[in-house]
Amino acid sequence: MSAPAKAELLTKNIRRKEMEQQLNTVWTRFFDLIKIPYPKTPALPQGDATQMLGYFENYAKTNRFDFEVDDCQNACISVEASYGHDKDREIVVQGHHDAVFVGEPDPSINGVNPVTTEDGKWVKGDTTNLTADNRLGVALTLTAVENLVKSGKVHGPVKILLTAGEDSGLIGATYLGETKSKFLDGNQTLINVDSSEGPEWLTIGCASGSRDQLTIPVNYEAIGDKKLVKFGFSGFPGGHSGLDIGKDRPSSIRFFAELFADLKQEFPNIGLASLKAGEAFNSISVGSEFILTINVQDEVRVQEFIDQYIERMKREIPANAPEEFRNSRVNIKASPKSLIGDETLIQNQMDKTTSNHLINVLLAIPQGVGEKEGDEILSSNNIGTVEIAQDKIIIQAMTRGKETSFRDKLREQIKAVAKKENVLVEEKLSYRHWSPQPERLLIKLAKEIGEAVLKKEIKTRVSLGGLEPGIFEGVFPGLEAISISAARIENEHSLAEQAEINSLEDGYTFLTALLTEIPKIYS
Repeated sequence: MSAPAKAELLTKNIRRKEMEQQLNTVWTRFFDLIKIPYPKTPALPQGDATQMLGYFENYAKTNRFDFEVDDCQNACISVEASYGHDKDREIVVQGHHDAVFVGEPDPSINGVNPVTTEDGKWVKGDTTNLTADNRLGVALTLTAVENLVKSGKVHGPVKILLTAGEDSGLIGATYLGETKSKFLDGNQTLINVDSSEGPEWLTIGCASGSRDQLTIPVNYEAIGDKKLVKFGFSGFPGGHSGLDIGKDRPSSIRFFAELFADLKQEFPNIGLASLKAGEAFNSISVGSEFILTINVQDEVRVQEFIDQYIERMKREIPANAPEEFRNSRVNIKASPKSLIGDETLIQNQMDKTTSNHLINVLLAIPQGVGEKEGDEILSSNNIGTVEIAQDKIIIQAMTRGKETSFRDKLREQIKAVAKKENVLVEEKLSYRHWSPQPERLLIKLAKEIGEAVLKKEIKTRVSLGGLEPGIFEGVFPGLEAISISAARIENEHSLAEQAEINSLEDGYTFLTALLTEIPKIYS
């Protein structure tokens, strides 16, 4: 049985008292951060960070650090260098304060209730995702920099840069680049803390990405004497659309399209009045709610058809299927739900032409891995969200590529689908890949520092997810960046998200060593 996660219990086995106290502070800060409301608003669909920024400002005041916020809700905390070291190369430790929110009650409003897993090795959210991406990295950074100053260790100038809207399309980082923000320049070393594979991994590059919005105009027709019946999916595992896309996890959006296509074959008069699916464009969709219009005499048969459809899918899982494949499908179900609010007043449904366009698009757009070379994923696409907004259907898709050319090749397939179905497609976001340069001095130094303090091999990798250093290095020549993990984090953007408790010590040790050792090399 899961138990409430308490900082003092998570660090009780740490042998060194000083380290125990510091990790206790990291966990305490993390639990504070994940409880702060971060609601989406019409003006700030990526989330309103006002209360989060208040937390950072209070931290800065307490430690007598300078604090600034720009018009995009990016926060910068500046720490003066030790006496005589103000000319040292500045280190910027960078993370993002937003998150993807999954589960109920809505963690963007109600916060996250952290618990430990039954084996006591991981922290997860009770009924929601944990939002450790990237709040654990932020908590680690705040504590490491605070302790660097309090300990009296010699250090150069340090900035803590906390960006907004990373999970909504690198919004904050893009703003910093477009405005040539004073927070960054070309004479800095940037340590990003948004990786998740574990402290023994050093991320030195990332995939390119783009977000396409497809818009389908909706034509309505009267429901007549048909009945409104609402369903909701559950049991889909979700996950990060970059890091988990190669794990063959089912998408609730694609599953809905396949199911509805079959329903229309069996019940030609069935209609679709409403659809809201997915949580974020960069997450593999977990939830889908849809309202069908059904002939009264068919209601029971429709429910039976849906149940049998799902059970048949489970029976057809190959006996030799990988455990990940099997586990991601065995809990899927569709349950009737009560109509609420204005849903009870619905009198129209999509006409058949509109619903056919929708299903054709959802079935034809690539979902999952595009190209591979051996085991390496070169490109991927994820249908993240679908929503009906009055007279149009909005579909958001996220395409990634190891290099920009791979991404754009897959996007051409999306454009071809849109052209065939006479659907408008618009690119709403685009960012370049962060090109790995393993020969760089910074990367060699970081590996040496990590191996010296962790007593284990530090391996390098290129992330399938988007990371902000790619934007920064492209705009601020001379700035060099690496990305590290606060701890090992699994299943981001899903209900199964969890952070490994014991790996946090290595993450803290590695960051602390980088803060103290890198300036010595560059001075």
